[in-house]
Amino acid sequence: MKIEKINIKEIKKATINNQKIIDSMTRDEQRNYLLKYNMYRGLFTKYILEKINLRDYDEQVKNSGLKFEITKEEDMDIYQYFSSDELKYFYIRNNIYIEKLNEKEEKYLQEKINDKNCELDDDTKKFIENTYKKVIFEDVLKNGEVYIMTYGPDSRTYMAPNNALVIGIRYDEFADQGLNDEEWDELHDKQIIYLGKLFTNMYSQLKECLNIPISIIKYNEYSIKQIKE
Repeated sequence: MKIEKINIKEIKKATINNQKIIDSMTRDEQRNYLLKYNMYRGLFTKYILEKINLRDYDEQVKNSGLKFEITKEEDMDIYQYFSSDELKYFYIRNNIYIEKLNEKEEKYLQEKINDKNCELDDDTKKFIENTYKKVIFEDVLKNGEVYIMTYGPDSRTYMAPNNALVIGIRYDEFADQGLNDEEWDELHDKQIIYLGKLFTNMYSQLKECLNIPISIIKYNEYSIKQIKE
């Protein structure tokens, strides 16, 4: 795993909740924050992939026979881009708030960075297990309470609890596939029906894997902030 996969501008672009904290930092502090963010997100991604086996669901979409077109890298947002070495369609949509780690936890993460150790060994699994709930918690109102919020545009489609693991899925939904309008409409309808059934199965299978809420949200080019515009 490459430690530094996304940069400060991309983190700030993705979430306004990190912006003030990052802007208040010196350049050296920003550099250190960036390394910790990337390392933690990479380890957290590995942890989630192991816990709920998103690769299997990714393969199901790929092998569905319904021509789900993979999103081009330049059209991805940072969330999908970060998981793109491992997954083609699914990704972890949560933001990461490194500043919520305590001094001991930050020290552990810093040691991983110093050693360039990206392995998810047993100690690291325990570290992620003990910290990820607070690190992904979206405390937008600064009151520590659980409520429903949007992970994307202001629409019910993108709502989830602020303490949930949010799994995004995105493909090039509007690729023409070389089909005429009638053929395209028929394929598109089949894709939507397929995903609806897949999500139902995922909710049923994943509810016992983690003791936090899980939300699955389908994104498209109109509901994300691309890395490049």
